[in-house]
Amino acid sequence: MFKSAQFNIFKGKAALRISFILPREDYGMGFLYAEVANENGKNASGNRIYDWENKIPIKLGIVDISKLAYAIERGQSCELFHQFDGATKGINLQRAEGGQSPYFFSVSQKNKEGQTSKISVPLASEEVYSILTLLKHSIPAIHGW
Repeated sequence: MFKSAQFNIFKGKAALRISFILPREDYGMGFLYAEVANENGKNASGNRIYDWENKIPIKLGIVDISKLAYAIERGQSCELFHQFDGATKGINLQRAEGGQSPYFFSVSQKNKEGQTSKISVPLASEEVYSILTLLKHSIPAIHGW
């Protein structure tokens, strides 16, 4: 069975990783699975450690992918909203004004108990280009075309 590699972005305070999930008979169309996590210190070698146990996961379907790709291609911002099983998530691809990062990928999550968490990852121009390429390629692949 083919398993695609993750696309990873590790920054000082947070990280983003995106996986492609192939279409399968048991759950239909494929999707992108994104995860964001905060930094959680450094290991003995001085490398950053990220708190993947307390990550915020996001399942991105075809409409989400299309909205994100459209926004990036036009240099715009994009907001998505997910609600599932009593939890809500706001996904925000925000175009930055000036500075080094052209975009910030932010996810806020409010769980059933009302607790809110937010993680934001700055994206460099090259990373945004790679994400756009992956998003555009994933659209036919998610359909199995």
